[in-house]
Amino acid sequence: MEIMRMICALSDMSTLASFSRVSKALHTIAAEYIWTSFDWDGSERVLRFLEKIVHKPELSHLVTHVNIHLKGEPEVDKVVNKNERTIRNKVTRLKVPESEIPCLISSTPALSRSPLWSKEIKEGWPGAFVALVVALLPNLESIRVHTRAIEEIDCLCYFIYWASRPHRMREIVAPPGGTPNWAIGKYPLPALPRLREVHIGSTDPALKKPRWEQVSHVQQLLSLFHLPSLEHLTAPMDIHDPVDGWGYSDPPKAENIKSLSLTMIREKYLGKLLTATPFLEKLEWDWCARPYEKPGSFIRLADERINLQRLSENLGKLSGTLKHLKITGSIERLKTAEGRYEGRLFIKLVDNGTLGILKPLNKLQSLHVPLVFLLGIYRPHENDPLALARSLPTGVEHLTLTDETIHPLDARWNRRGFFKLVQRYISNWKDFTPRLRSLKLEVTSEGAAEIPKALIKLTTGAPFDFKVEFKSRVYNSA
Repeated sequence: MEIMRMICALSDMSTLASFSRVSKALHTIAAEYIWTSFDWDGSERVLRFLEKIVHKPELSHLVTHVNIHLKGEPEVDKVVNKNERTIRNKVTRLKVPESEIPCLISSTPALSRSPLWSKEIKEGWPGAFVALVVALLPNLESIRVHTRAIEEIDCLCYFIYWASRPHRMREIVAPPGGTPNWAIGKYPLPALPRLREVHIGSTDPALKKPRWEQVSHVQQLLSLFHLPSLEHLTAPMDIHDPVDGWGYSDPPKAENIKSLSLTMIREKYLGKLLTATPFLEKLEWDWCARPYEKPGSFIRLADERINLQRLSENLGKLSGTLKHLKITGSIERLKTAEGRYEGRLFIKLVDNGTLGILKPLNKLQSLHVPLVFLLGIYRPHENDPLALARSLPTGVEHLTLTDETIHPLDARWNRRGFFKLVQRYISNWKDFTPRLRSLKLEVTSEGAAEIPKALIKLTTGAPFDFKVEFKSRVYNSA
């Protein structure tokens, strides 16, 4: 078996395709090597793969997983006019022979109808080629794309939108007893019937700091909600309103989506997404307090305060299905260019309600949330020693509490108060969360990594795992 794996690792696509037809055992081994993840560096290997799936369509049916890393550093392109500037990823463009370009364009009639895609495929931009791969792989089950600059994601999402958005069809033809044939005019579009996972990731620092540029096309990934088999979606969605991405007021019935991992979307629009995913089991939401910072002006908050009451109501829609909930967010994003915290902005971030009591989420097993979100920034929690315990769902098994979004200069919230609230909860944990198996505290604020002795005493020998993570060290009761 190991020898066959070595042979497959050294074989080309044609040889792997032959192996996969011999037996089920060989097909299982060969399938692991039919597509291997690679860095997009403009190498001939990338071009050879594209040529094979264009000229030998039988090979494209064997590819089920795509994992691409787009390298490069952000770069400011030429100024279009005095009021507009474009930012693009400085990636190595793919050098395609001019003789191959017409063949690549004609291989996907749906994409070729987009003038922007045709232009970018000729210029060798990687986002256009990733969209081409998506359009040419009928059995694609998973696509994972990682890039540094979010502007490259902008273009990529636009092209995936052209390749997979069925509700933009001008006509739907359903043969007797068959499935609809989606088409724009006379050109059929791929429906991607087996696509289960889409992961669009970015390490762009712009996601973690105030910025004023708006990403216009990322929300077009919402067209994927119409795909019948999509189960998992991860994307940095800068969404203004999901209705714009769906194309009409009624949300799609994305009943197969089980997992969502989103960044940058506001809570007032998150509710509309959750309406379209009635059977969601896992939600990861990276809350982004993103004040607008325009050149030559002061940072201003605009409409960036978080409405915790609305968020609580939105989560209530998933009371019968949600099993895993993770909410993250960092006060580091509210630093000014000089590295100072903008306290005047922070004071308005979480002043509208709390997440309240999460007990209606009766199936929730795993919870990761900032403590401030549970209790609210202005809540007089000192008057209710069990405020934290009362806010937790009864069935939670794995609990992670963080001090994220706690302002370091806010006297109402400090590390001492953080530990005190947790200590009160642990004293009565059996009465409120009897199934608890692990408790983790993430402390990101500055200061000495000290844990109160009373807290250590309470957790020593406890029937659940207790762990505290500081910036400088980790404490584990085990």
